[in-house]
Amino acid sequence: FQAASGNGDSGYGSFSIDAAGNWTYTLDDTNPAVDALNDGDPLSDSFTVYSEDGTPQLITISITGTNDAAIIAGTTSGAVDEDGADAPVTATGSLTASDVDNTANAFQAASGNGDSGYGSFSID
Repeated sequence: FQAASGNGDSGYGSFSIDAAGNWTYTLDDTNPAVDALNDGDPLSDSFTVYSEDGTPQLITISITGTNDAAIIAGTTSGAVDEDGADAPVTATGSLTASDVDNTANAFQAASGNGDSGYGSFSID
């Protein structure tokens, strides 16, 4: 084989091949088209290799998307001091979320009791 290296035809990754025919393809997960794939979404990339006498062979790479988890940030804890009064004692905060797979990311409104049963919460 003719040793070579370069980018795939679609530009989603790079390849190399040695004279013995051993080839490697490395996906560029920073490529916006690759990074935005949702779970199960397909893409493909390809590259052509050549034997010593110049005979071409197309190598096709199947790329399948996976879910990149959302990144949740903001106020993730709170504290209150019980003061013996009958008035509610509250803690507040604000959360943000970003997800390359779901740009319209939002929180679902919810409310309920805390895990320990000492209070309640709501997200709106």
